[in-house]
Amino acid sequence: MLVLVTGGGGFVGHHLVRRLLAEGDRVRCLLRRPSVPAGLEGLPVEIVVGDVTRPASLPAALEGVEEVMHLAARLTATSEREMFETNARGTWHLVAAACATPTLRRFVHCSSLAVSGPSDGSPGVLEDAPYRPLTWYGTSKALAERIVLASAAKGLPAVVVRPPIVYGPRDRG
Repeated sequence: MLVLVTGGGGFVGHHLVRRLLAEGDRVRCLLRRPSVPAGLEGLPVEIVVGDVTRPASLPAALEGVEEVMHLAARLTATSEREMFETNARGTWHLVAAACATPTLRRFVHCSSLAVSGPSDGSPGVLEDAPYRPLTWYGTSKALAERIVLASAAKGLPAVVVRPPIVYGPRDRG
């Protein structure tokens, strides 16, 4: 299966790419620069130069793709606008392009626990819990979730995941 990974050069992304390859998938990574990030060096991945904030770059990245793993996100920014441009509007561009991809079977959006805000002491946060973000990042990821879920309601085969705190080998944080 051909899988497009956005954010494949990031910490979670390069681990996901390795897992997909180990399971026999072909992997294409959407990267902003043609240079191969350290986490992807030596791996048999196809690199497509593009950016979720540049919609014209997305159709080529999605050509023939059966699954999209959307991990690309801005974690920090100097302005709220910059954060929303990548995380929310970039997701909107990718979803729009994915909807026009006839081979697409699944769209997985990687969100964040930041959309639910701090813990209130309850044993867990369920999918229908209200959004309670405290930061630009959390607010932008909450909007991105809404974009994906609205498209799913219209037929995009999409799911949203909110991974817990992540750490491990090659973690620079």
